[in-house]
This record gives sequence, structure tokens and C-alpha cells, in this order.
Amino acid sequence: HSPSWQVIREDGSFMTSHEHPSTVAMKTGKPVLDVTLGVFNPRKKNHVWVIVNAVPLFRHGETAPYLVCVTLHDITEHKQVADELRQSEERYRMLTETAPDGIITANGQGCIVSWNHGAEKIYGFKAEEIIGQDCVLLMPEDQREQHAKIFAMLIKAGKPLTSDLPAEGIGRRKDGALFPVEQTFNFHWANNEPFFTIIVRDISRRKEIEKSLHVSEERLRLILENSPIGICIFDKNGVMIQANSFCEKCFGRSMDELTRQGLPMFLHPDDCEKTTQTLLTLVNNHEMKGEIVV
Repeated sequence: HSPSWQVIREDGSFMTSHEHPSTVAMKTGKPVLDVTLGVFNPRKKNHVWVIVNAVPLFRHGETAPYLVCVTLHDITEHKQVADELRQSEERYRMLTETAPDGIITANGQGCIVSWNHGAEKIYGFKAEEIIGQDCVLLMPEDQREQHAKIFAMLIKAGKPLTSDLPAEGIGRRKDGALFPVEQTFNFHWANNEPFFTIIVRDISRRKEIEKSLHVSEERLRLILENSPIGICIFDKNGVMIQANSFCEKCFGRSMDELTRQGLPMFLHPDDCEKTTQTLLTLVNNHEMKGEIVV
């Protein structure tokens, strides 16, 4: 054989001529079946992949084969597709394993079949603990019946479905603690079987911040309403967007009348230009406070 036509195994290691199925079959007198080999074609600069079967043939009354019948089945295209699929699956595995969000897949019976590291961090279950378990373990007890109904409805409809926007819900950790989540889902079919994939994000911290912000805003509102002086808030265009009750008394106008009015309405004509210029200076200099007289 020409040395340029190198033969390799599936793992990439080289095969010598003594190891070739035809040689082995001739030496041993036994068939060598279903061996996958890659033969390098120097003209095309690539490997042609084949499945080799080598069957020894015997003359009547002889124990040593006189020749070997070899068949080659070209699987190059099939192997390329299989390699691409394997690479795609590896990229998907790396993506799901490194994602901070939980990525969970359940089959048509509601049993979890896929569980990434993000899901482990969020819910507290290790993959070996949760795979094969019912996905209802991840939700509050009072929501499980409704979930089962929705899942059954999707299976009956038989159509793929993906949520357009994330939806907020409640999750349940391994220790039974409930926590807020943001989730998107995908219902799909594979090999005529239904699967439900959900991407979950723990939004506990966001909810804490929102709650703190709400408390802060409520505190500011109470200070504003109970202040013994008039407090007005104008936008960058000089339009009043908020005022407290003292301003209603001071200007003799209702809150609806006060808001959405321009600053000049509250100024004496003689002071309008000077005061407006003062405010513009404060805005342009990004100063947080200043003083004007109305």
C-alpha cells in the first residue's frame, strides 16, 4: 500500500498494514466484522470513512484461507453528520452547564430528564437527586394540580409552544423554602415524545431591592406630604410633575391644576427670566441643589 494512503482508527490512531482487517482475517482464519476506518486520500486531502468487513474463504478440506473477501461501506457523510451533531451537543452541554440560570427539561410524564448546574444552585438539588423525580417538587403544593392540567392540555394540543416573555412565579427549594422566580418555557416534541424545558432565574434579590425601593418611595411621599414647607418637583423642561399639599394652600390651586404647568406660571413676571436662568445653570452644572425665590 502507498504510505500516503494512511489508515486511522476512530480515535485517530494509525493502523499498520498488519492490523488491517483483511490481514488479520487471513492470518487467523476468522471473520473481522464492522471495523470503522478512516483512509486518508492525498488527492482530496481528507479522510474517507468506511466500515470494513473481512471474511476468509477456504478451499474444501483446507484449514487455511486462500483469500479474503473484503467489503467497504462508505460512511463518510454519515460520520460527518454524526460528528457535527456531537459537537453541537457538546456546545449545548457547555452552554447549559455554564449558564447562571436553571435549565430543566421534563418528559411527558413530568419526570425531570435534564438538570444543569444553575438549577442545582437555585433549587439545592444535585442532578443525581432530582433526575427521574416529578417536576412538581420544584413548585408550591397549591400550584401542582394546575400545572398538571396545563401540561396535559399542551400534550393533547400536540403543538410546540414557546413563551414570548418571561413570567414571574414561585419556586420551591430542596429545603421547602419558597422564593420568587422569573421563567420562560418551551414545549416541544422529540422522537414523537413531548418535552417541557424551562429556564428559571432566581429573582429574590431583585424583589428585595424592589421592596426596599417601595419603602423608600413611601417614606419620601410621607415626608413630602407632611412637610411644613412647599415642595415642588419639576422636570428638565420646567414642567411641574409633583407637588405637596402645602403647595396647594400656598398657590390656592388643586394638585391637578398645579401639575403639568410650566415654571413661569409660578413666578412673578419681573423675576421670571432671572429665575429661569438660575435653574438652567443648576441643571447644566449638574448641581443637586440651589435656591430660588418665588
